[in-house]
Amino acid sequence: MNLIWQGFLLGLGLSILAGPMLFILIQTGIERGFRAGIAAGSGAWVSDILYIGAVFFGLSYVQGITEDQKSFEFYVALIGGTILIIMGIGALLQKTEMRKPQELAGKKGYVWLWLKCFLINTFNPGAAFFWLGVMSTVVLDGNLVVSEAFVFFSTIMLTIILTDVFKVALAKKIQPWLNLKRLKAIKLVSGLALMIFGLVLIVRCCVLSLFPDFS
Repeated sequence: MNLIWQGFLLGLGLSILAGPMLFILIQTGIERGFRAGIAAGSGAWVSDILYIGAVFFGLSYVQGITEDQKSFEFYVALIGGTILIIMGIGALLQKTEMRKPQELAGKKGYVWLWLKCFLINTFNPGAAFFWLGVMSTVVLDGNLVVSEAFVFFSTIMLTIILTDVFKVALAKKIQPWLNLKRLKAIKLVSGLALMIFGLVLIVRCCVLSLFPDFS
C-alpha cells in the first residue's frame, strides 16, 4: 500500500507540473476534441514508459556488476534525491507565464499528434531527470522485487494517464480557470512535493547508511 501511495503522489506531482504538455493537452482538447487530445497524451505516455524501462534496467544492470552494492544504492539515492530537490526549486524559481502550446498538427492526423508529443516529451530534459530521481526510490529498496517495482511504476503511470484524460475531457472548463494566479499555486504545490520527496529520500538513505538494520 505504501508503494501505491508513493506512486500516486509522484504521478500526480509530475502530471500537474506546469510544463509544455499541460498546455498542449488542454489546447488540443479544446481545438480538436477528446480523441485528438488522447492521441497527443498517449505519445507522452509511451515516452514515459520507455524512460522507466531504460532507467530501471540501466541502473539494475550497473547495480548487478557493482561489487559494493550498498555504496551504489547510497550514491544513487543521494543523487536522485538531489535531482528531485533541484527540480522542485527550479519549479518554484522559474518565471510563471501562460505559455502558448506549439503548433502540433494543423489538420494532420492523430499519428502526427502522437509523434509530436512523443518527441516533445522524450527530448524534455525534465522528464529524464524526473525518472532518474524517482528510480532512486526503487534502488534504495534493495529488496524490492520486480513485481513490486511494477506496481510502483504502474501506479505512477496510471495516475498520469487518468489525470491527463481528465485534463482533455474538461479542457474547455479548465482553460478559463487556469489563470496566472492559479498556475503559480499549481507550481508551488508540485515544486514543494518534489522537494519533500527528494529530502525524504536523502534522509532515508543517510539513516540506512548509518543504521543498516533500520527499516
